[in-house]
Amino acid sequence: MKWKIAFFALLAIIIGGFLVVVLLLTSSSDQQAIPEERQVEDRLVPLFTVETDLERVNRYIESEFDEPFTLDSEEGQLRLRSTYEVLGMNVDIQVQFIPKITENGNIRLIEDGFSVGALSLPASTVLRLVDEAADFPDWIYVNANEGVIDVRLTEIELDNDLVIQAESFQDGQITIRGNY
Repeated sequence: MKWKIAFFALLAIIIGGFLVVVLLLTSSSDQQAIPEERQVEDRLVPLFTVETDLERVNRYIESEFDEPFTLDSEEGQLRLRSTYEVLGMNVDIQVQFIPKITENGNIRLIEDGFSVGALSLPASTVLRLVDEAADFPDWIYVNANEGVIDVRLTEIELDNDLVIQAESFQDGQITIRGNY
């Protein structure tokens, strides 16, 4: 008789845990409105140009963010990979983006595929999970409803009116320009 009570208690805990995970993954969060991009003056003078690659960007990510994730590039797509612990199990998250350089020199990442372990979830849910799990700087905006991450380089606060803008993003190589 005691084994029946223990069995049903364990079954209730498992079902309850599953329901909590499903509710967390499917609940909609109140997403804040993303402000418009800051307009950049046309008459800025180029001061310097920096070229980097995703390996260096990943080293920066490791040093700045609590939750580790990596970026890599393949066939014009940017892939974000991370692992999170859910109910004591490691779950792999992978989101693919198409990187675009905006008119103002910011980087817009448009979602182009995703996976969470073996689960098939809507892109908005995956991006919401990424947004809630990572502590992004003020100049990175996640719009889960549109499937977009905006990296607004022009909003990075720098001394002497220096403005950072992306010039190109191809095959994992990023060219950034500093304007004054």
